[in-house]
Amino acid sequence: MGKHLVWIGAFLALAFAGDRLVGYLLKHITQTSQFRYSKLYHSTENADILFVGNSRGLNFYQPEAERLTGQKTMNLSYNGMPADLAKCLVMDYLDRHAPPKVMIVDVTMCDRYNEQLKASMNLYTPYSERLSNLIKQSVALHVIAPPAVDVDTTDEYAGRKVYYGGKLSQLYQHNSEIFQRVLYHRNKPDNDWIVDRVIGEAATKDTAFKSYQVRMFPTMVNHLKEMVDYAKSKGVEVKLVINPYYPQFAETIRDSFLTPLKSYVEAETGMTVSDFSTSLQNVDEIGDYQHANKKGSTRYMNILSENGIFSSLNTNSIGINSVSTQDLSLANVATDSFDNFTANSPSSKESVQTAPAQNSLVSETQTTSTPSLPNENVAPHDPFVKPVNYSSVKKSVKKIKRRYDDYGFAVDTVGLGR
Repeated sequence: MGKHLVWIGAFLALAFAGDRLVGYLLKHITQTSQFRYSKLYHSTENADILFVGNSRGLNFYQPEAERLTGQKTMNLSYNGMPADLAKCLVMDYLDRHAPPKVMIVDVTMCDRYNEQLKASMNLYTPYSERLSNLIKQSVALHVIAPPAVDVDTTDEYAGRKVYYGGKLSQLYQHNSEIFQRVLYHRNKPDNDWIVDRVIGEAATKDTAFKSYQVRMFPTMVNHLKEMVDYAKSKGVEVKLVINPYYPQFAETIRDSFLTPLKSYVEAETGMTVSDFSTSLQNVDEIGDYQHANKKGSTRYMNILSENGIFSSLNTNSIGINSVSTQDLSLANVATDSFDNFTANSPSSKESVQTAPAQNSLVSETQTTSTPSLPNENVAPHDPFVKPVNYSSVKKSVKKIKRRYDDYGFAVDTVGLGR
């Protein structure tokens, strides 16, 4: 009997050691992955724009938003994300990173609870007390989401079982869909994670979606308010929106969900909710009833820009604040050279000026800085004026012109050639 106990003890010790060894490797993968939540807890990178939502928040298409604004983005959205989990993640982000300039939130994530997703986030509990407490407070492992109804059977210890089970076994802690995403994005950015299909013709003719019920949970709106208030306390400008649906589907849930949700959120937060639910009318821009595809999401970012959602940012469309250090260096070379022109310079009376940008998103009242013009009264042989290589100046200005053209500006290089 004693021999059997020794073998059992040795097996358990080996299993425990193996679990810890493999768990160490899994933690390393989690910490170094490019998956969004790994970057939240382990990266020092900061973002200027923070996007938040459920799977519909993935329609905040980061590559296009960054192209339009010249700003760095971070998207904390995830499939089925409920507002209480989003609040936890946003607060953790704001505590660990420099506050973004703006946070844009799709408020339709107030349509569900999702205890399963919370449990899947167990692998990040070693780095977040908020997340640990949120999981421990869970009382069930089911999803309460439309069109499902509330489930009466709950387990007040469900969340604790998940949390402490993860403490006992590192393998158990990483046994989730979230860790699969961690693996997939180990060496691959996830800023291009979006539906890339077109809704089928059969789906557009199907009337089944007319009976699809979406409901608002006031408790989730309360979590949304707390998230918004916390972001504001950090100096973040917050914008609330409703992202695009398949237009016909949006109309079927307008009276039962969208209108009440918009009104309730506005009343609770004291903020305006911008409704873009039917902003995409072309079928080829829709992936399914609730999501735009890549083409639609790209246009949606332009719609947000045109409607002022990005207005507080210094964007490529409205200025040159995002021009690189190299551009500024070129500008300084040209400016210094022009300042030192002599009266004998072949183009001392010529000027370099900027015309209003032709980009439709550019404000007519905003222009770029004009380089200093040469002083016509400088004596030809003034000892304080350095000789200038006119050819070098000409090349520098033409480089600036080409770069400004990339940003949509029209630069007139009078007298310098085209």
